[in-house]
Amino acid sequence: MNNFKIHKKNKVKTGFTTPDHYFENFSIKVMQQLPKDNSKVITIWNKRKTWIYAAAAVIVLSFSIPAMNVLKTNTAEIDSSAENNYITFNTRISQDDLIEHITLEELKDIKINTKIDNEAINDELYDADLENYLINQTL
Repeated sequence: MNNFKIHKKNKVKTGFTTPDHYFENFSIKVMQQLPKDNSKVITIWNKRKTWIYAAAAVIVLSFSIPAMNVLKTNTAEIDSSAENNYITFNTRISQDDLIEHITLEELKDIKINTKIDNEAINDELYDADLENYLINQTL
């Protein structure tokens, strides 16, 4: 292989030349050719501002809606029969335990509203074996 020495061989001239002292005053000449009036500058931010705001709103909504669902508290009142059923079947508290721990003020707060007609009592006693009922109550 031949040793190639780039600095010692004759180089091929490109044919492109610049006039003498061309770059000495180049920036001054270019600045003189620029227009003097100030044109309105429109930045990318101002041009695409509405799209950026719309994207930001979508992002905020996509994060806030699930957060609101998580933070939403359940304010519905519990049905008293469901509460009684839960206490009856899911606790190990007996009636005796409840009687021991209930106070007189709590007893006064409990209002049992039972309106039973005399006819309903008579019908119930008439249908039942009254004699058997009385015997079992005295034992």
